[in-house]
Amino acid sequence: MKKRIIIGAFVTICILAFTYILSKTPFSQLWNTITTSDPKHLIIFIIVSILLALVHPARWTIVLRTFGIKIGFWRTFSYYLVGAGISFITPGPKLGGEPARGYLISKHGIRFSKALSTVVIDKTTELSSFGVMFVVCCFLAITKLALPQQTEYIMIAVAVLFTFLVAMFYYRMLSGKHFFLHIIKRLGLKNYSFIEKVEHFEKYLIEFYKRNKGRFFLAVLISMAAWFFAFAEYKYGLLMLGIDATILQIFVMYSFVGLAYLLPAPGGIGTLEAGQVSVFSLLKLHSTIGVGFALLIKARDSVVALAGLIIAFFYGINIKKFTKEVLEKSTK
Repeated sequence: MKKRIIIGAFVTICILAFTYILSKTPFSQLWNTITTSDPKHLIIFIIVSILLALVHPARWTIVLRTFGIKIGFWRTFSYYLVGAGISFITPGPKLGGEPARGYLISKHGIRFSKALSTVVIDKTTELSSFGVMFVVCCFLAITKLALPQQTEYIMIAVAVLFTFLVAMFYYRMLSGKHFFLHIIKRLGLKNYSFIEKVEHFEKYLIEFYKRNKGRFFLAVLISMAAWFFAFAEYKYGLLMLGIDATILQIFVMYSFVGLAYLLPAPGGIGTLEAGQVSVFSLLKLHSTIGVGFALLIKARDSVVALAGLIIAFFYGINIKKFTKEVLEKSTK
């Protein structure tokens, strides 16, 4: 109950921050910038956004095929959209919809633990590739950008943590050893029923990483392709707003977007806008453009989320039930 109150208060603050930021934003100036920009920037932004949306389910399809789960790409794509839609409207690190993806796969006669393991493998591959890219870009940002010393220290600390976690995860997986179970035992948790479930669930992860290294590296390559599309999307989105950003600047903006979605605010409301105002000020760019860019990213994510929620309705998923379960788990 206490955590529920804290999250409720945080969401309220985020909504108030969102309202305040919008009230101080000169939308006429933003609109004039967008309408006078080259139309090809908008067209390329939309095309790249669509390609980016297709890359993620392509990676998941590889994982599914590894476990002998043969589901058509477009159905896999629709399941991915459902997960994205539910994650968007629930507080937390954009993971609320992942059980829904596992549930939809399990409807094809697949054991739920096995179905959910494919989602976890897909997500860990995505996050680990992000970790590697984050470490590289942190080093470049510290050496190439004039950042405040405190910011540099934070980036170094996070980069070291990412490096350790990614290295430890893949070392244990590729060696046939448990990772999550190892952490649980280190923490001294004694819920034996839960430990047994994690042990059984993690066997699927070990099987994938240890015995299917070729498909694992293919999944990593697809994640790299996703990074290329993400950077291109940001590049042309920013060009629409009159900013020709460098790769390093885009990376810093992308990192702040990711951080905003990790915080317990549905749809990154308030956190996304505040984060971009901060990062644009940090990069000595106009904060008004930062708000416009945040709203552009939110609009894109809202379209994806709406499509996913509509598909979820047709698949018979009780959105209220799923979001309630996620809220309960996040406030325990």
